[in-house]
Amino acid sequence: MKFAIVTHAEFRKTDGGLICLINLARNLYERGHDSKLYVPPEVHIGYEKNDIFPYYIKKEEMEDERVAIYIDCTLGNPLEAKKVVRYISYGSHWYPNYEPNEITYYHAPFCKNNVAKQRLISMYWPPGMENKGLPRIRERCYIIKKGWRNPIVQKMFNETPTSEIKGLLLEGYDHEQLIEIFNTTKYFYCYDPACFLGIMALMCGCIVIQYPVLGYTREEWMHAVSFSSLNGVAYGHENLAHAEATIDKAPADCLRFKEECDATIDKFVNDLESGNYTQDPCYPFNDSPYSLQHLDKTSPKMVMLYKLLMKPVTKENFFGKLI
Repeated sequence: MKFAIVTHAEFRKTDGGLICLINLARNLYERGHDSKLYVPPEVHIGYEKNDIFPYYIKKEEMEDERVAIYIDCTLGNPLEAKKVVRYISYGSHWYPNYEPNEITYYHAPFCKNNVAKQRLISMYWPPGMENKGLPRIRERCYIIKKGWRNPIVQKMFNETPTSEIKGLLLEGYDHEQLIEIFNTTKYFYCYDPACFLGIMALMCGCIVIQYPVLGYTREEWMHAVSFSSLNGVAYGHENLAHAEATIDKAPADCLRFKEECDATIDKFVNDLESGNYTQDPCYPFNDSPYSLQHLDKTSPKMVMLYKLLMKPVTKENFFGKLI
């Protein structure tokens, strides 16, 4: 088959959605397909550093039989493809603007109510991602990223002097540096509800403490992000003792998950070749915290939740006492 995977952002190896797209192009190419990247002119910066997959296509080279794969935020059909796959890399609030007759695949359900039968999980696994048995000289590190859209997280960090925040903020580090950090740190505090750094930490033997998602139990969160187990993971501090006791089992769980991810790519190709797919509209992520809407929209439910979240935050009720 022929594929054109369309990027949506300037190249940065820390952009999870973009790297998933580029890695998908590589995965399809490695399976013997004519797979190429299309980089729109407005986001062309930085692609000379793309060492994951180097093959590109121009718009004028687009053939009728080539399937276009667009991420959540690429609206319309810029390549004017005859067949379009919509790849939902994170809960989307653009779904009302998608074209009819698109074939929708989900990286994960991204909502406790979404079944997401058509799955496509293409995550880039950096080389050397393993527990190297190094001394854990650092107590904690943390990431915010998409968690910043949660107003309570904004409030906690905005109102706390930087000098009082304990832990290393993992912004701006490349994969090699992150692997080194996770190998020498005991706890990884993750405020992002869906972040590959959690997998990286577990593979390196670093315990993950996940900031809870409003209205989601730990089982619902596991479903929403496709985690197969909570070995090595504390959802809040509810099961920290369990996470500490099971961190040695976490890498094996992650490797099984990687095998499951690879299987979704094979099934995706088989679906397209056999016609065994649906063109059901994208799941409407109305009030899911996994939608890019998060808590900043104006639906009555979101306004109510926002007001609840903006109650005063104290050091005593701050998750994990990171501050």
